[in-house]
Amino acid sequence: MAQDDVSYKVVAGTVVGLFLAFGAVILRYIARRYQGMKTYWEDWFIYMGLICKLGIDIGGILLLQNGLGKHINTLDAATLVTFARVQYSGSFLYPACITFVKLSILMQYRRLFSHHSRSFHWQINVLITLVVLWGAGIILTAFFLCIPMEKNWHPQVEGTCIPIIPFYYGLQIPNIVTDLLIIVVPIREVMKLQLNKRLKTGAMTMFALGIITLVFDIIRLVALLEVSAGNKALDFTYNIVDVAVWTTIEPTVAILAACIPSVRTLYRRNRHSQQPTNISTTLGNASSVRELKSTTQDSDMESAEPPSPNPQHASEEAHRHWPPVSMLLDSERPFQRFEEFDGRQRS
Repeated sequence: MAQDDVSYKVVAGTVVGLFLAFGAVILRYIARRYQGMKTYWEDWFIYMGLICKLGIDIGGILLLQNGLGKHINTLDAATLVTFARVQYSGSFLYPACITFVKLSILMQYRRLFSHHSRSFHWQINVLITLVVLWGAGIILTAFFLCIPMEKNWHPQVEGTCIPIIPFYYGLQIPNIVTDLLIIVVPIREVMKLQLNKRLKTGAMTMFALGIITLVFDIIRLVALLEVSAGNKALDFTYNIVDVAVWTTIEPTVAILAACIPSVRTLYRRNRHSQQPTNISTTLGNASSVRELKSTTQDSDMESAEPPSPNPQHASEEAHRHWPPVSMLLDSERPFQRFEEFDGRQRS
């Protein structure tokens, strides 16, 4: 490896990013199938986000093959044209990926908090609208970044281009603001519930995962501004390496934040299966399962079933129709349980 070749940073970021993103989505799928959940809109959005993430990383590999991490004076004109073409495709894939991941999180909020106030649903709907408008606006702007399009990779062609620094501000600042709102809005809703400290802290911790993504949004904006200003822009293929690394890491962290609440179900299930179970625990689990079932299934059918006096029969019946209560308590549907707990405390 040449002394000035820093392409290894992109290789490391791409490999780690792909491994974590695909691993998280696969584990999310397994956890949801294990819980017997159907596929919701939030799942389709995260799958589409992962496809865009794969496209970003394929683009990164193509950039590596066409001069990324090398000084621009060592590259021929044909290589630079290919580099610019591939980079142009990334201006669509990155905002599309981030938009799909945000929509996945917001659709999950909308479903989890289905019994909450109308004002909260209004806030979520406004956020969904803002994210869609931002994503569509950025993709459309990127498409017409230069007119004619050929000017994106042939600068000598006559035409006009949108100033790049204002474009970066328009890309990242709304990205940062919407990430902050996605964190703050549900935390405020959880704080309204009368929960004990442990449950409230656990709920807020899940949303705090988005703070990491927010930090990476800011870091990427700073990296974009630095490489576009001063003399660094003259050696673009070499100085853009840090931006390329953050471009693959940021969507990875966003996907992880969207998937961890579901993935942790597998860990909770494994830990629960290793603990001894007594009769009182079995009865308690069966009772909790019945209570949750009454909130999600037909209440008339549930009320028609008399409680079984036989603990073993109750346990077998609960496990035949529903997963263990530990999964319901710690799954990606915790706030339905929190509302139930809140109602008990009020009574």
